[in-house]
Amino acid sequence: MKRGDLTPDQIEISRVTTFHRNEKKSHKEDYQLKNTTIKAVLWDMDGTLVDTAELHYQAHIQTLAKYGYTIDRPLYNTMFGMDDHLIMSKVAPGMQKEAFNAMVIEKNILYRQLALNEPQNPLPGVVDWLTRFQAWGFRQVVVSTTFIENIQVLANSLQITPYFEELISTTHMQLPSKPAPDGFLKGAEILSLPVEQCMVIEDAPAGVASAKAAGMKCLAVGTSNPVENLQEADLVTPTMADVNKADVVRLL
Repeated sequence: MKRGDLTPDQIEISRVTTFHRNEKKSHKEDYQLKNTTIKAVLWDMDGTLVDTAELHYQAHIQTLAKYGYTIDRPLYNTMFGMDDHLIMSKVAPGMQKEAFNAMVIEKNILYRQLALNEPQNPLPGVVDWLTRFQAWGFRQVVVSTTFIENIQVLANSLQITPYFEELISTTHMQLPSKPAPDGFLKGAEILSLPVEQCMVIEDAPAGVASAKAAGMKCLAVGTSNPVENLQEADLVTPTMADVNKADVVRLL
């Protein structure tokens, strides 16, 4: 069929398909990656793939207020990236277990409502690097402390689910929260890879500490924390759009 015989919709589909084919080709040609140690990339979700700090904070303060508690932003920022059970136990110690668990669930239901009510976009550079890692042949998973339902809703909303083999929630799997290494170790176990073959991408000091405790290399992005607070990582960049490909290749 000649191009002149195509409908506008068919032309657009052809254009987009050609674009993505060329994108994958260009990423493959970025560097000749041979005999790399790293075989998988383990992404954090909140603050790394998407900026959800304000949504989580609003869900926390609105839910806590119903139970007579509050949390200020500076304190919350020091705990961002940790399990909600851990965060809320610092603010509401001594609550009866059943009521406490109901409060945590309520906070996350509200969080998902807020997330769906406001358009969410991947952080700068994220989709480009997801595509690049895929083209380079790296396996990719999400490892997050948040509820599995939160991960699924955000990944689907951002249209990035197909990039990942697995979406891992330490809360769902009842694993210790970051900075404990259990979530990333579970990711390596699911992929049947040694920790030395896994690289983590994180945005929070607790996540960086978790990656290093797991024995993995770590790329940290300063999207929700000052870069000076992320210096335990092997490589630090303001955003994924700013990271230098050559520096990443040296980590691999």
